[in-house]
Amino acid sequence: MKKLVFNTMKRLFFTLTVISLSITFASCNKEEDPGKWIEIELANFWKPKKGDVYIAGRVDTKGATVWKNGFAQLITGANAINSILVSNGNVYMAGSEGGLATLWTNGVAQLLSPIESEAHSVFVSGDDVYVTGSEIDRYSTRARLWKNEVAQELPTGVNGFIVYVSGSDVYALGKIYEYDQFYGWYFYCYVLYKNGIEQYRLHKGSITVNSIFVSNGNVYMAGWDAYYHDYYYDSATLWINEEAQRLSLSRSEARSVIVSGYDVYVTGTEGNVARLWKNGVAQELPEGVQPGFRFYVSGRDEYILSSGMLFKNGIEQNLNTKFYNATSIFVVE
Repeated sequence: MKKLVFNTMKRLFFTLTVISLSITFASCNKEEDPGKWIEIELANFWKPKKGDVYIAGRVDTKGATVWKNGFAQLITGANAINSILVSNGNVYMAGSEGGLATLWTNGVAQLLSPIESEAHSVFVSGDDVYVTGSEIDRYSTRARLWKNEVAQELPTGVNGFIVYVSGSDVYALGKIYEYDQFYGWYFYCYVLYKNGIEQYRLHKGSITVNSIFVSNGNVYMAGWDAYYHDYYYDSATLWINEEAQRLSLSRSEARSVIVSGYDVYVTGTEGNVARLWKNGVAQELPEGVQPGFRFYVSGRDEYILSSGMLFKNGIEQNLNTKFYNATSIFVVE
């Protein structure tokens, strides 16, 4: 298998820009020398410790940006940072640079593909680093999985893969089209693969799956299914393995799912309103949270990113900055 990596294009971003920081310092030492404090923070930007909050996003006038506890750094050359994760003392980011899928490790960029592509998410299992993404080859887009920067094979004849890595197991959910003799036309259904072996298929019909999460061997999938009440409309749905659980009886969509302990969180919309369901029950969201918000759980703490604001357990965090166009959040445990 050919390794799609270009070591000559690896480089360390020596110049990282601090974006408009207005900081109130609590101790006398920090008040006396705030410049030194900023310098210390930048020097330790890629040295995560427990409690650090990393956020990826984009400042329109600057470019792809990463924040650590409110301190911002511009990732020079990056088109987008779509996912950020901390593991084994390293900060990993997945995105694109120059229109090519890229993995950053502690600020060091590594291109993953020689053709138009993008990295969507990053997972770490032991010493192995997995990156999911997509490549555009001529007129078609295909899902991609890289393991330790080497492209892996995904099942053929399947479209629109969503990939999740749990431990050493790789789960891939894709769509196939099947002919139904009873109705006399084609339907599509979703097929779940584990390590390349088909596990089961979700029923045919008007369903859409946007996100998967694996916990304790169970596969959680969030999306929507057609619901009929006088007429058909999309209704937010959570699948646990093959069993569907409808989250709303109104027009709604489920966009992502996260499992933490015994709690299952689903984000989405109901009508034009942002919605978070916890164990199937709609939760009250802080004022100002808009559709498309980002959600993260660390222990018993729940984080929400929306409209440049960060909320922790429903309380807005005053970090003296705005997290523009946030795409991902990770809290070091």
